[in-house]
Amino acid sequence: MSSVATLAPVASAPAGAGSYTRRRCFHERELAVLLFGGLREVVAAVTYYVQWVSADEFSWSSNRQPHVRLRGVYCRRTGRPLYVGRAQEQALAEQLAELLYHEGPRP
Repeated sequence: MSSVATLAPVASAPAGAGSYTRRRCFHERELAVLLFGGLREVVAAVTYYVQWVSADEFSWSSNRQPHVRLRGVYCRRTGRPLYVGRAQEQALAEQLAELLYHEGPRP
């Protein structure tokens, strides 16, 4: 499943998201999402948090990899939230992490 990622503005992080206060909320990405067990594919806006963590055991290493946590999946056409399962959510997070890894951290 290959798709082109695009950027669009997204609201700031929700209040009270304690464990993610140090993470930066990035723009949403437009990705193809499979629904109903793969029977239907829709274009969705996937919003997420990302934190660049050290890939080595030493925190001072410059080798970093993204740790992605999904915030929400929304239908691009209607703007309504899409409810995806845990496996689909994990697959989207892995796809986003791969995209971000190839792009590198933003300044």
